[in-house]
Amino acid sequence: MLPVVRKLKIMKYGLNELNNREFRSNIVSNCQEDREAMMKAQQLLQNLSSTEEQSYMDKTYDDNIKYLFSVIKHRSLQQATNQLKDDSRNWHTDPELIGK
Repeated sequence: MLPVVRKLKIMKYGLNELNNREFRSNIVSNCQEDREAMMKAQQLLQNLSSTEEQSYMDKTYDDNIKYLFSVIKHRSLQQATNQLKDDSRNWHTDPELIGK
């Protein structure tokens, strides 16, 4: 046990130097580098998210407009007179005859 303690005491100064040189001095610079990398990643994520959201909104908007116009067209066709029965009970589908 005594030889192990003696060797650890001898190595203590060298280990302290190594710890100070490799870990403590780099903490601030490592934190700064990591913070910058995190900010870049967040900016890319935000840009990607807004681009995907915009494309989704454009597609949804287009689909909604198509549906709206199809509903309007369907209702206008329902209200239009496409056939007309005359006094002799004949059906007329010609738009020129119906317009008279």
